[in-house]
Amino acid sequence: MELTVKEFAALERVDERTVRRWIAKGAVSIRRTPGGGIRIVERRSESRVTIFARTNSDNSGHPSQ
Repeated sequence: MELTVKEFAALERVDERTVRRWIAKGAVSIRRTPGGGIRIVERRSESRVTIFARTNSDNSGHPSQ
């Protein structure tokens, strides 16, 4: 099943900008449409908490305070 960024954000109950950050971090798999759009093709097994911690951590791998 493929979802748009907007559909995926609604499913996950997060903002579209958050989904785009997850895409940039490689937390979700995407495919580009011929017109340059993004379709999310599958969720990786990581939880949103893990993605959030990684997105907000420093280089040491520990969450920033």
